[in-house]
Amino acid sequence: MKQEDHLVPIQDTCNQKCIFCSSWGNQNTTEFPDIIRMIIKKDNYIQISGGEPLLNKDVFKVIKFIRKYKPWTYIEFQTNGVLLLKNNNLDKLIEQKVDLYNINWPCHIDTVTDAIVWVPNTSLPRELAMKEVIAKWEKLRINIIINKLNYPYLEAMIDYIQDNFSGLDRIQLSFVKAMWAAQWAKDVIPTYEEASPFIIKFLEKAKKYNIRADIDHIPLCFLWDFYQNHVDYMKIKDHLPWVHLTEKWYIDKCKDCKLKKYCSGYRKDYLDLYKEGNDAKVYGKWVDYNIWHIINIFPKNEFYGVLYGLKTVSYRWISEREIKKNKEKIDELFNQHNLIYDILKDKDWNHIIIYSKERKYIDDFLESYEKKDNFSIQCGYLLGYPNCCIWTEDGKWVWDSVSIAFNNSQKLNYKLNSIFHYGGRWFVEKLQWISSKEVITEGFSLLNYQPCSYDCEKSIEYAEKMEKILEKEDPKYLDLIYQKTKKNYLYFNPENRISLENINIETKQEIRIFEWILTKKNLIDIMDQSYFIEKKGEIIKLYDKNDKNIKEFTIGKWGGELRSKRVCPGVQGESPSGERRCPEVKEILYIEFNK
Repeated sequence: MKQEDHLVPIQDTCNQKCIFCSSWGNQNTTEFPDIIRMIIKKDNYIQISGGEPLLNKDVFKVIKFIRKYKPWTYIEFQTNGVLLLKNNNLDKLIEQKVDLYNINWPCHIDTVTDAIVWVPNTSLPRELAMKEVIAKWEKLRINIIINKLNYPYLEAMIDYIQDNFSGLDRIQLSFVKAMWAAQWAKDVIPTYEEASPFIIKFLEKAKKYNIRADIDHIPLCFLWDFYQNHVDYMKIKDHLPWVHLTEKWYIDKCKDCKLKKYCSGYRKDYLDLYKEGNDAKVYGKWVDYNIWHIINIFPKNEFYGVLYGLKTVSYRWISEREIKKNKEKIDELFNQHNLIYDILKDKDWNHIIIYSKERKYIDDFLESYEKKDNFSIQCGYLLGYPNCCIWTEDGKWVWDSVSIAFNNSQKLNYKLNSIFHYGGRWFVEKLQWISSKEVITEGFSLLNYQPCSYDCEKSIEYAEKMEKILEKEDPKYLDLIYQKTKKNYLYFNPENRISLENINIETKQEIRIFEWILTKKNLIDIMDQSYFIEKKGEIIKLYDKNDKNIKEFTIGKWGGELRSKRVCPGVQGESPSGERRCPEVKEILYIEFNK
């Protein structure tokens, strides 16, 4: 995931004027509704940032919203620390269960700090706040931006940290970027060569003191034996995507470097500033081994399915704009994994990318698609679905396969949960009648299809094979799948479903929503008002904050045909069968998977 996907900048002003400020000139939104729209598009890691986020009057309201509606989220709070002890701000953040406090610390020398932040007398309140974070057993990460004013003091700074901030979680060293306020500023940005010896001494002392110290935005070759402390090394080694990997380039001297496998090269903004000896030629960009993360097109469960032979072919709907934007990356992805692909232009969906290990399977898919006759059945065979799980209705996709699978099940195995698998999710903004935005994400499921039942033996066999593949290839992605599949669900129809954090709702408890797709205005309003949930026999009851019963739903079982003639407003696009119907909400399924 790209770092920008984590950031939620809630304030465009600051109480400092740092010479390297990365928010300089930005116009970050400060309105609560706009911030909430950013938050609902994030995954399970959010960085609250600014400017200085404590200047936003709604900062605690924002975190409270995250904790209620995305309670699984890891919250990092980025601050300069100066306001942290004012107005009980730290205690309020602790009460909201912030996970990590990232405090920018310029230097231990007051005059140097004043010159960096351009505001006097910030050292004492910042350092008192840092000590208080540690004293309250909270996680502290000290962030040091290496610049021309502080790098000569790095060795003394790690000694000062050891003496004054024992118990911190870690240190993050970030070489200043030649961007924003620091663009073209050689009086702010040192060369890698001049800063490197001081960085090495800092890392040597950190190792001696048993303090974890990570570093970023400098090529690995300038770190000598400490290259494993580099953030890029960790990301590339663990196949983790990050937008900063795409901001860096190789130059001529990188060609034969033994560290190239784990290094993303020089920052492009640094090369623009220093020209790296004038004759250095940028010859290539580092390419992520898991590049589908970056381009957000190919769900990994489907990709691994083809790669390991669980299925012969797979495909992905994609717009013409995405093709043009990502063509080079797509080529690189398939070349790296010895796969071939073809692009089929489709009048409804713009394009379809079909990929496989062998050309003949792509040709079979294309032939089946062009004939259209009984396309779903032939496509299901090619995609490796078990015969019993090829959902068709007169040769077309079945609309409401979840409710049929539920009715077919004796037991509900979470490994077969693919309710929220699909790449397109609709996060609904409660502004107008319906305003939905499709966000392309990965498929978080061991399956890449909807099973005929949640105890289908053939599907369990497929899921367990995928589980073993992910244990080997990508255990962190597997953990994310477990997070999403071991949930309970309120399921109304394919376009209205809610995943709950609750383990059991037989007794009244606070609603904790994990994720949702809602397109019905009445449901959006109901969930917006609801605070508690309770299951009484076959009745689901929703209550507001004042314990007033605002809605009851009867749990009912339905099978198959719930289509309405009315096209659902606000939902973009159509299904492969040419239909995008919005069934009326009449009954509800409460689906609780076996953990």
